[in-house]
Amino acid sequence: MVIMPRNIFISGLPKSGKTTLLQKLVEELKKSGKKVGGFLSPASLEHGSREGFIVEDIETGKKAQLASLSSGGPKVGKYCVKVKEFESIAIPAMNKVDKYDVFVMDEIGRMEMKSKKFVNLLDKVFESKTLVIASISEEYAPTYGFQGEIFLLTQTNREAVYLELLRKAMETPAEIVKQSDVVGAAQEVQTKHMEARAISEAPSLSSSQKPTPAAKAPSEEKKEKPAKKGKKEKEKKETKGSAGKKAKGKKKSEKEKSEKEPKEEKAQVENKEEKKGPEEKKGLLGKIRNLIGI
Repeated sequence: MVIMPRNIFISGLPKSGKTTLLQKLVEELKKSGKKVGGFLSPASLEHGSREGFIVEDIETGKKAQLASLSSGGPKVGKYCVKVKEFESIAIPAMNKVDKYDVFVMDEIGRMEMKSKKFVNLLDKVFESKTLVIASISEEYAPTYGFQGEIFLLTQTNREAVYLELLRKAMETPAEIVKQSDVVGAAQEVQTKHMEARAISEAPSLSSSQKPTPAAKAPSEEKKEKPAKKGKKEKEKKETKGSAGKKAKGKKKSEKEKSEKEPKEEKAQVENKEEKKGPEEKKGLLGKIRNLIGI
């Protein structure tokens, strides 16, 4: 399994405490049993004033002159850089980067960048599996800082940055590999699950199965809808017409009935009168006969 490189950069103004922080971190990591390599570049003091810088191998303690006020070598500000002496310490340490748990570089700055050998080895160091912690000047942070995390050191956050670096450096390679394994395994399972799901959802047709009829175009569906609508309207009209006819027939029968009933009543009255007439006539005739004594 490929382990992604881990690089941490500390940037800050001159005299912000970058070297002091790294010295303290190296001492603590050594006490904890970590294999620490690389180099530090503390100031060279004489009578309390800075006279230049020295370069020191963290593992062996070997030292050499990095820069001084004396003449000789390319100048950076008021200092002359001792390129050969610097390379005698830095280059052997950088070539052994893979043997360490933590590799410290102090620093990636204008003096160190005067060495072409140093510049050429930076990519090898940053691509290693070792945790690299390097101080870096602000002008080189945009060039190399994208390859890892950057902490901007100030006098107020110095202790917080130190504790965070110590926490990260105390993680063992086994823990890092374990975390990578978990992430990689999770991604692999997810990929297989998605592939299996895609296969199961894919349509499969056998020779006995009939092909699914093609979906009708939206235009055809729109044409069918008015036809259905017209049919419904026609049925509605027919229903309405038959209902009208029934109602009309009902009214006609009621009218005929109403006309018929008076006629029947009249006939009954006439019949009654006809029946009544002879009786009345008979009664009157009887009265006359009684009067005349017949």
